[in-house]
Amino acid sequence: MQHPDFEQYDNADRTSEQIAAAHFGIATRDDLLRRARRDAAPFLAEHALPTEPLPASDTAPCRAALAAARTPAEVSAVTQHLLHAAQPALAAVSDLLVAIACIDHERC
Repeated sequence: MQHPDFEQYDNADRTSEQIAAAHFGIATRDDLLRRARRDAAPFLAEHALPTEPLPASDTAPCRAALAAARTPAEVSAVTQHLLHAAQPALAAVSDLLVAIACIDHERC
């Protein structure tokens, strides 16, 4: 005999995170992000942020060079070049994360 509430307990198309959250009565990561977007909507209406992603460098030359590399020195040269090229973007993200961390702290 099938349980009368079978559909209520059916976990088809649910992730393990959703199943665990339902079991423990907690929110999933997606739930929290969705609520944060909803709660921040008035703020973002006043402070428009760019919708396009940050520009990304073309990594095809680095991938091709890595595929052709035969020695550790050649791999190192390519990775050092890539890290040097990405440094300005990484520094900007790092500075932003430090600023976020300092919002509620007096010493920064």
